[in-house]
Parts: sequence; C-alpha cells; structure tokens
Amino acid sequence: MINFFGSKKKYFWKKFKYLRFLLKNINFISINKKNDSLYYFPTYNKFETAIQALNSIKNDINNIDILIIDNGSKDFEEIRKKFETLNFIILNSNVGSTGAQWVGLYYALKYKYKKIIISDNDSFMITKNGLSKMIEISNSTNNIAISPTNITDLFSINEKNYLSSSFHVSQFFLINLEKINLKNSFNPLMYIACEDTVLSSKVLTKGKIYKTKDVKYQHPPLKSSNFNSQSIFLKLRALIMIIFFEKNINLKTYLRIIGMFIFSCFDLMINALRFKDYKSLLLISKSFVSSFKSWGLDDLINDLNDVNKFKYSLKVSDIKIENAKELKNSNKFFMPRRFKVRNKLSNNFIYYKLQRD
Repeated sequence: MINFFGSKKKYFWKKFKYLRFLLKNINFISINKKNDSLYYFPTYNKFETAIQALNSIKNDINNIDILIIDNGSKDFEEIRKKFETLNFIILNSNVGSTGAQWVGLYYALKYKYKKIIISDNDSFMITKNGLSKMIEISNSTNNIAISPTNITDLFSINEKNYLSSSFHVSQFFLINLEKINLKNSFNPLMYIACEDTVLSSKVLTKGKIYKTKDVKYQHPPLKSSNFNSQSIFLKLRALIMIIFFEKNINLKTYLRIIGMFIFSCFDLMINALRFKDYKSLLLISKSFVSSFKSWGLDDLINDLNDVNKFKYSLKVSDIKIENAKELKNSNKFFMPRRFKVRNKLSNNFIYYKLQRD
C-alpha cells in the first residue's frame, strides 16, 4: 500500500532525515540511571505546571528515574532549583510534544529501562506513591501496559478492567518493556503524527492495557480548543497513517482502527453539515487527500495551514444553561448544541454550548 502514496525510497529518506534532525536537535543530555523504571514528560515554557506535576510524585522520586525533556525553553533552569537530582534532555528548538516524547522513548530504550511511564506536564498524580503502585501492579500481573484513572474525566468512568482502544494514553501510561519489544518499531514520522494511537495499537497487538482504579490522577478535561476541524483532521490522519503504513499490528486491532476511522469521518461530516459549514468540509477533505501525494514531516505541519477551523466552537458557559441535556459519555456523534456534564471532583455540572463563531 505504501507505493500508493509514494515510493518506499522516498518514504525511507524522509524518515531518516527526520530521525537525524531529532537527534541533532539535542543540546544537552544528563541521564544517570539508578533504577529499572523511568518516568518522563516534555515541558515548554510552563515550568510552574511542571513543578506541580513533579510535586505530585515526589514520594516516588527515589524509586524511579525521572526524565524531563525541555522542548527548547528555559524550564529546566527553574526545575533544577527545586529538583537537583532529575535527569534532563535539553532540545535546541521546539519539536512539539510528540517529538519530545519520541526523544524520551528513544533514550529510554537506549538506556535499557525495563518499564517506562509516559506522561505530560499538566497531569498530576493524586494517589500517594502512585507510580510505585503502578510498578507493583505491573510486576504482579502479566499485563503489558497499565493505565490509571483520571478523576477529572467528566464522562463516566469505564467500568471495564481493560481498555480496548484509546487516544488518551499519554498520561501516566506504563509500558512493560520486558514484555514488548519496541526497539526499531517507532519511526519518528509515525510517532509525531499519531503518538497515542500507535502506542496503544502496538500494545494491544501484544497484550492488554489494564486500567487500574487503585491509582488516580488529575488531567484537564474536555478542552474546548480541541473541538475544531484541526483536531479532527489530525485524528483522521493518525488513523489512516496506521491503516496504510503500520505493519506491526494484528488483524483485530487493524479492523478496530478502520472502524474508528469510519466513525470519525461521519463525526466530521455530520457536525459540518449541521452548522452548514460546507467550505471547511471541502477544504479539510482536499487537504486530507492531497497531503499523501508527498507525505512527510513538512506535510504534517504545513497542511494544517490549509485547514480552516469550522465556523463553530465549543464554549464553556459560566452560568447555568436552561434545557441543557446531560451528556454521560464521550460520544460526540450528534452532540447537542447545549449540554452539561457532571464534574466528579465537585459533583456539580459544567455547562457547554456549541455555537457559530
């Protein structure tokens, strides 16, 4: 299938070129391996948030190595004042969250860590010694991956013990590298385009993602900025890239990815038609199809400039909205114009409205 979008030779050189760029973009590395487990996250001009995230896992600092990937900012200078013993990778320029995550994974494999916990700088551990508990659960079970529970997930918590698929496995996501071989399995182009999806699909091919309710964390819920055409475009692109380019997934996972792609296409079309935004629908479709004629890193970034935001947006209302329907799951299919979701922290409702800009 790869020849449909371009030659294998062209694809290989684009992958090699970006790999070389990511590694040459590193300004400074300081990794002192003391444990077999590594927790890491990227940061960029948000050192206060990063320090808050580190304070939430301070009881685990002696039990697990911690790596901060500074994405071309000066955050590490402030973080070092509070946490002198942490490991750092300093990048010359910002390569995005997924680019920095790839660098973290690359060095986790290079230093032969047995377990990794991937997160971001605005996720905070609620459970005391949460990282250590996740490692204990991993050691006592045969699960390849462990996912904790987000207490600020506004939608109903999945009662299942195992996740069948996920686009949100980047917060405190533990992978047991003794049970799955990730070496040479992540090319940087795929990873930067669809980090969450490619991680979960590879894990699900080899085993299960166990969702533990004994470890809880906090992460900002349902960001209104994510509800626009660009985010849906990236989601569709991630899925189709896996469908055509990813080989190391089994048939069950592959069919699930195809189903998610079809569902997301309907999601895009229905919301565009509901708001009579035909122009944006045509633009995003044109960009999506044409992008694969010369697929590469530049396309991943530049094509987004051709995709206008839909002329609707999701807003959080500061006041109570009458006749708002309660939304109990994350299905955006036929999302009502006015809805409310219950905040599990305060047990109060948060009101949202879809409106034209």
